[in-house]
Amino acid sequence: MTGHQVAAFIFDIDGTIIDSMPFHERSWDVFLTRRGVPTVGEDFFRRTAGRTGVEVMRELFGPLSDADVQAFVREKAVVSASLGKFP
Repeated sequence: MTGHQVAAFIFDIDGTIIDSMPFHERSWDVFLTRRGVPTVGEDFFRRTAGRTGVEVMRELFGPLSDADVQAFVREKAVVSASLGKFP
């Protein structure tokens, strides 16, 4: 650091300052539609909240090689980035 002390940190648990879930839901819908997976619905988001992309991809697509699951995670990230920033 440059000699400045940090007085506080702000941690945003989703929904405290912003609600980014609609953005995440949209990015999953776009990604899964491109992969031919039917809309997953609210239950999917409840089951996968807080899980890593690797865990979610393996739940959705079954056993995958590490390379395949990482490719899906990267593809999902590209979809998210293409949608722009959440509000």
